Amino acid sequence: LIKDDINLSGFNTSVDFQAFHGLGPFEGKPQKDFRVLWYYVDLPLNWIVRKGSGIQSLKDLTDKDFSPGGLGTATEKQTQEIFDFLGIKPKYHRGGMSDASEAFKDRRLIGVTKAGVAPDPYIVEITTFFLIEILGLSPEEAKRISEKFPYFSPAKIPGGIYKGVEREVLTVTPMIGVGCKKDFPSDIVYK
Repeated sequence: LIKDDINLSGFNTSVDFQAFHGLGPFEGKPQKDFRVLWYYVDLPLNWIVRKGSGIQSLKDLTDKDFSPGGLGTATEKQTQEIFDFLGIKPKYHRGGMSDASEAFKDRRLIGVTKAGVAPDPYIVEITTFFLIEILGLSPEEAKRISEKFPYFSPAKIPGGIYKGVEREVLTVTPMIGVGCKKDFPSDIVYK
């Protein structure tokens, strides 16, 4: 998880949990030599579609062109993990977030996932082109996801932050933090 020549690294609860327990991409290879120093921000998953698209729920994304997040990012992996768990099967558009934004704006994609705290600049920029909706989870879905994947917590995206999104939306969030190897000097950690 942390290379030999690196002392500190950015961490994400989903990657941390899987690495420590030898799950997902770390299957059978638990990484027990790192420690989380602190988490500093939630990073809620925003599942965005164009207002008036006919998409009313996450289930409606099945068989639709959708970006799960930037290629190779934790957001991409988290979206696919959650969608697989819920039985949602979009046609994934894999690429960078700028590619996804352009494809979304010109209607080649029905929507995108963007992890970010409101007001997220990426989402704000999209709303200058058209109104959006943010798809949410039911309380039962949020609970099931948090039980299955303990690195997610239920989170709420407040209404009124983004143009066209007036109601509060229930989602899940990992956390972002900083970590180090377990043998990193504790006096430096406390300083």
